[in-house]
Amino acid sequence: MDNLSSTRHIKQVLHRSLQVLGTVRECALVDYPQYANVGSHFLWLSEVLYLTEVLNVKIKYFSTLRDFSGNGMQEQIGNSPILLRSGYLGDFWDGIHGSKRRLIYEYIVERFQQNPIFIMPQSIHYRDPDKLKNAARIMNSHPDLTIFARESASYQFVSEHFSRCRVILAPDIVFHLAGLPGLNFRTEYKSSILYLRRSDWDSGTGFSPQHLGIADLVHNDWDVFWRVRKLSRNRVVRKLWQQHLAPPGEIASRYKWRFRYPYAKQLKQFSPSSVKLPSWNIIHSGLYQLQKHPLVITNRLHGHILSLLLDIPHILLPGPYNKMESFYNTWTHQIPSCRYVNEHRQVKKVAEELLQATQ
Repeated sequence: MDNLSSTRHIKQVLHRSLQVLGTVRECALVDYPQYANVGSHFLWLSEVLYLTEVLNVKIKYFSTLRDFSGNGMQEQIGNSPILLRSGYLGDFWDGIHGSKRRLIYEYIVERFQQNPIFIMPQSIHYRDPDKLKNAARIMNSHPDLTIFARESASYQFVSEHFSRCRVILAPDIVFHLAGLPGLNFRTEYKSSILYLRRSDWDSGTGFSPQHLGIADLVHNDWDVFWRVRKLSRNRVVRKLWQQHLAPPGEIASRYKWRFRYPYAKQLKQFSPSSVKLPSWNIIHSGLYQLQKHPLVITNRLHGHILSLLLDIPHILLPGPYNKMESFYNTWTHQIPSCRYVNEHRQVKKVAEELLQATQ
């Protein structure tokens, strides 16, 4: 059994799982996130750093889903490998975020039969049997498709339904950032507990902030995502121009951090020019938000992973389908600074235990 008692140990498992990419010398990397989700931008950053810094891969084509061009990609890479960004594969979010990601991934797998394709670490879940059947037909038709599943439930699902593909169990790609400089930085500090709670999914009344019974609880989604949702269209434009979606204290912190961080050049180089909200702003916002609090409670996977990388005690709650519990049981249950809690009545007690352990 692997020693998974620290993020550096999980990083070692990640690199071992990704060894199959070692023969890649140039590639396409598709699906730069067009939206202000902190986790998605950390996924992109981690993949760019792993490919360019560890494997010395030349990324010859990269795009958002909106700007993706099959013909344009083929002109740039020929028969070189195609990498599809980490995250989520399936139809669970079709009604909220739309089905574009799922459909473009399927289109690429179906059209580019001559290219090795690697679908980077994903959580996989389908609700519609017809969509799953169509996805299985497409995935199983490709002669050289590798799917990295980022927790055991997804690994079992892919092994069952996409049985002709190569399936590899791998931790989330963001663990590649473990031990890299620049994630921790000084920020204002508050004594309140942060409840980082998804605003795009109903976790039920049991896990609502008032039911947790915790005083001095600040509840919000990722700050940058939350600010965009709360602003009207005109105010969004004004806020983007004036403050880049950040209060003054965060702006100063962001610019200091951006120019000190050693990997700024790589991420800027692989950020499409069509994107108006840079990854650096979003990534800093997530780090800044978490580091202000002595304890975090979250039902976001990358709230969990970033809290681990920042060594912030935290509680992981159930999320959509079984992703959170499966990920925790697969990779992070040996790390003492985190506890998975699936009953809201236990959250306050566990929070007190974690805080006491840090004193």
